[in-house]
Amino acid sequence: MSIFKKNTTKKEIETSLNEIQINLENSYKDLAIKAFKDSSELVELYHNESLIDEKAYGKYKGQLDVFAKRMEGYS
Repeated sequence: MSIFKKNTTKKEIETSLNEIQINLENSYKDLAIKAFKDSSELVELYHNESLIDEKAYGKYKGQLDVFAKRMEGYS
């Protein structure tokens, strides 16, 4: 795998996680839920395809867990 692909992958995930953060800060619950779902799927996809290593996967899963706690009670 090229370094360019790895950097692009991480940038895409971080952009996706940032979208959750922005939506939470602006109280856009529906958009935050959608962004969370999309980010979760993206992290899992890239992990399953070995585009991110275990360390990065753990970092992103930790961030998703924090967002999940903040979103408790959202429908």
